[in-house]
Amino acid sequence: MAVAGKRTGVALLLVTLVSAPVVAAEGIDYLRDVKPIFKVHCVRCHGPLKSEAGLRLDTRALALKGGENGAALAPGQAATSLLLKRVLAEKDTRMPPEGTGLSKAEIETLQAWIAAGAVSPEGETAENPRDHWAYQVVKRPAVPKVNQAEWSQNPVDAFIFSRQQQRRVTPQPIAPRGVLLRRVSLDLIGLPPSSEQLAEFLADKSPDAYARAVDRLLASPHYGERWGRH
Repeated sequence: MAVAGKRTGVALLLVTLVSAPVVAAEGIDYLRDVKPIFKVHCVRCHGPLKSEAGLRLDTRALALKGGENGAALAPGQAATSLLLKRVLAEKDTRMPPEGTGLSKAEIETLQAWIAAGAVSPEGETAENPRDHWAYQVVKRPAVPKVNQAEWSQNPVDAFIFSRQQQRRVTPQPIAPRGVLLRRVSLDLIGLPPSSEQLAEFLADKSPDAYARAVDRLLASPHYGERWGRH
């Protein structure tokens, strides 16, 4: 009797939802209102990474294709739509099985959307999280060839200068050596160079003077003090 009562309750709820006026069906947008419901409640088990019972709900086309139990959607027929039946089922067969299930507002949104034809934008494609750029194998690109020596001293400079040429952007000239030392000093230790350090650097004409200045800053206790704050 208890089981029969529960089934009767589900049937009455279905009849109530289907027979009730479609709440703002014309105002329901698939991408804004419907797809977020699938993403929150369904796609983790019925999506590109995991598709239980062969069912995927990450696009309307895949929902129409269905899985082992047939199509999940019956456009224009909310009462016979397997998707709506499963979200309204009792706890042991309800989807999703965990938590409290869909809210009343979410169920009404799905019901109205299906009743109105389960419309979605043309060309909707399934997204595969594995295709996200963060999961792609890192490949070292070829360093662009530049025709100006001052922009070919470092591979990073070559990439920047190449893109500037593509965008027809004129780069700023290389900063004076004193400015370079001040910039790197403020960046690494948070302090400007002393007058003695600046004079020593300007007097050093060796090609590795800047590299040695950077090494000195990295070896300074102030470097650890500055970045240790974070």
